[in-house]
Amino acid sequence: MNILLVFLFFMLPNSSLSYSPVSVAPVTVQSQDEKEDEKLYKKGKSLSEQKQFKEAAEAYREATRKNPLHFDAWVSLSYVCIEAGQYNEAVAAAEQALKLKPDNSSANNNLGYSLTQLGRYAEAVSFLEKSIQVNPSYYLSHNNLGFAFFKLGRNEEAIEELKKSISLNSNYEKSYGNLVNTYMRLGRPKDALEYQQQVVRLKPNESKSFALLAVIHMNLGDREKGAESFGRALELDPTNADAALNYGMANLMIGKLDIAEANLQKAIKLKPNEIDYFIYLGRIQLQAAHYDDAINTFREAVHLKPESTEAIFSLGQALVQRGDREAAKEQYNILKLLNPDLAEKLLKAIEK
Repeated sequence: MNILLVFLFFMLPNSSLSYSPVSVAPVTVQSQDEKEDEKLYKKGKSLSEQKQFKEAAEAYREATRKNPLHFDAWVSLSYVCIEAGQYNEAVAAAEQALKLKPDNSSANNNLGYSLTQLGRYAEAVSFLEKSIQVNPSYYLSHNNLGFAFFKLGRNEEAIEELKKSISLNSNYEKSYGNLVNTYMRLGRPKDALEYQQQVVRLKPNESKSFALLAVIHMNLGDREKGAESFGRALELDPTNADAALNYGMANLMIGKLDIAEANLQKAIKLKPNEIDYFIYLGRIQLQAAHYDDAINTFREAVHLKPESTEAIFSLGQALVQRGDREAAKEQYNILKLLNPDLAEKLLKAIEK
């Protein structure tokens, strides 16, 4: 039985923008608007530090309205819009910043990152490359460029950039995660394992990190370690039904049927309307020769979704294995109206 897990690793926005102080020549007389724009900029900066990003964005917008040439306000506006998930506005703000300072690394990074979040990966590449050209040690830009290359299918270039990001900041977990995704896409779980272990080191209390580690172990054929990692994922997130499912299925694969059954039952308690969970549980019970339990489980699945041909077929199979062929024929008669091919398969089992 195969286990399918889909894990999405999201790039985190640039959380370490540098704010250059505004230098003012002593002889310059500032207008009231110029003084006001600086107050608004400082207000936005304070709000941003408090993670009040939408409020900070409004302060930065006001600052740019007062002074359209305020570079720091534009680049900071792009940053807080990223944090607020307002990527179109982040693009617009970063573009304004680049009109003032085309070679600024942070502005190029923010624009490139925002474009990746809008799915505009090819456009993002040139800005991220520019950011790196200006500041080769900017690990976030290497990570973001690696992610863009990954989405464009340029896997070897993605690996190169992500490794550069890690060499510049060995504690930035997202680069490891992106590298793992790239290696898994290439069918290289052994390489992925090394980097996923680093993710677990950096995120020891994150359930999904252990879940992906488990998937990699399973891909490498190490089911014992896979089950162990799924177990740790469940410990960290005990109310996650999928975590209970995965731990149960992993134990099924190593022959620990009691643990498998208990965790499928837990998954059902957490997601009582998930028909697949009932079907998986019923199959585990069949494998354990718990025929009555399996029949009851499959009946619950049919009750949950009467048109499910898989549930009806499974119920028929369980009845056959218990020796109740007449009851199995009733399921055959229902099934032949919904899926004649599957019904024929059940009939062969009944007549065997």
